[in-house]
Amino acid sequence: MISLNFFMPNSAGENRHYQLFGLAHILWLVIPLIILIGLCFLVRLLKQKGYGKYNKYLIWGIAGAMILLRIVKYYIFKPFFWDETWKEIIPFELCTIMSFVFPFTVFPKADKLNTYIYPLGIIGGFVTIAYSEWIFNGYGLDFNKWESLIVHWLLVYLPYIRLANSEFRFRIQDYYRPLVALIILVIYAWIANTFITPGANHMFLVKNPLPMQIPGLHHLFTLGLMAIAIIFLLYAPFIKGKCLRKGQNQVKQ
Repeated sequence: MISLNFFMPNSAGENRHYQLFGLAHILWLVIPLIILIGLCFLVRLLKQKGYGKYNKYLIWGIAGAMILLRIVKYYIFKPFFWDETWKEIIPFELCTIMSFVFPFTVFPKADKLNTYIYPLGIIGGFVTIAYSEWIFNGYGLDFNKWESLIVHWLLVYLPYIRLANSEFRFRIQDYYRPLVALIILVIYAWIANTFITPGANHMFLVKNPLPMQIPGLHHLFTLGLMAIAIIFLLYAPFIKGKCLRKGQNQVKQ
């Protein structure tokens, strides 16, 4: 049975020590990724067979689970059980902001917004899970950690499931949009670090989270170059496919 301690942050809900890049961490990277790939193939198949309505149920289920988990954690547990203030409840981090916005992107009129934020959510979700030091560097997986793991994976699931269902596309002409959204979020985080929560490190603007950086330059320059490169990698497979199709059309002509 789950004890009440499971719902308390940093309470070591299990008496088991986890390590960064240990077995539990690797499993949390590999198994959800395999499930995601399988779901994408299933969504494609259902759409081809004329059962697209079931894909809609899946998409709405992912969006609903994400917003439900966020509401329970941020607006029930944080203020009423964990004694956190409004400064700790308002989202200032990229992934937290995306997790509150993503569930509303399933509405048709949000399609243009998706091209700005989906790449950021994918990057933020996967990078956080891949380097989730605060989760896999200590004892126990309590509700706080489980919720974070699930929500960050859902940030990856939602765009790719919608991509498989032909509701979203990575188009090279939209490459600049996530960069614009990222700049806006950086300004927002800087305001939070400076005026709302002085001394905080929202979006890593103050302190470098990585063990390395380009010598002689501010760590934000390193993070910025990495962001540009990772966003490009998201679009790269679709650029290649477009070029191949264009080349095939020229050969046929």
